[in-house]
Amino acid sequence: SGFITYPKPPADRALDRGNYMGWSAPGVKKFIRLNLPHYTGNGHPYNVARDVADDFQFVMNHGTYMCDYDSMNGYWAAWGPTFYVLPRLMWEGGSADVDQVLDEWYSAFGPAERQIRAYYDFWEKYMIWVKAAPEGFERKDVDDTYPPEIIASARKLLDKATEAAKSANADE
Repeated sequence: SGFITYPKPPADRALDRGNYMGWSAPGVKKFIRLNLPHYTGNGHPYNVARDVADDFQFVMNHGTYMCDYDSMNGYWAAWGPTFYVLPRLMWEGGSADVDQVLDEWYSAFGPAERQIRAYYDFWEKYMIWVKAAPEGFERKDVDDTYPPEIIASARKLLDKATEAAKSANADE
């Protein structure tokens, strides 16, 4: 599958990394250009920042000298943490502490930091579940992947963030 779809089950990650290392054996310098997030999420809530960062750090630490991510379509409300982490990793050559970068991202939400983190953590955990969902769970389209009860749960988290943000002062 390559470094395209996320979240990535361990077996897929091992296969992708093994294939990638096959290119490293002859000492080839590598440029990586991924179509993430074009094939993942399509503007729907989808937090894969840690998963993507893990692969990005792997390729940067194993011979990649340049990268390009295609299709960063500006879905900041849906992809905020991932969109924030990727350029930081690119700028720092993959050496950034991902948790520290995420802490920086969430701190921008002032008094709603904790609630916004809970919202994106909800989507990260949910998408991992969707990817490994039991047989019989249909994921044919958006309505299957994002059923009303899941959207309602996420909405409650955003409502809490909205309430917390009301306590912000003019500097926040």
